[in-house]
Amino acid sequence: MKRLASVFLSLALLALASVGSAADKPKAKVAAAAPDSLALLEKAVAKDSTKFDNLYKLGVMYLEREKMPEAAKVFAKANSVKPRQVKVLVNLGVS
Repeated sequence: MKRLASVFLSLALLALASVGSAADKPKAKVAAAAPDSLALLEKAVAKDSTKFDNLYKLGVMYLEREKMPEAAKVFAKANSVKPRQVKVLVNLGVS
C-alpha cells in the first residue's frame, strides 16, 4: 500500500512538473512576438483611428510597456470614439 502511494505521488509530481514547463514555453513565444503585434496595432490605428477595439488594445500595450504619455493619448482618443466606457476611463486614469 505504501509503495502504491509513493508511485502515485511520484506520478503526480512528474505531471505537475511537466505542466509547469509546458506553460513556460508559450510565454517565451508570446514575448518574442509582442513587439511585432505592437507595430501592427500602431499601423492599424494610423490607418483607421475610429476603431475602438484597436485603440483600446494599443493603449493597453502601451501601459504594459510603461509608455504612459502614449497610452493617455490613445485612451483619450478611444474615449472620444466611445464615451463613458468604464475600462477606458480606468486605464486613462492609470496612464
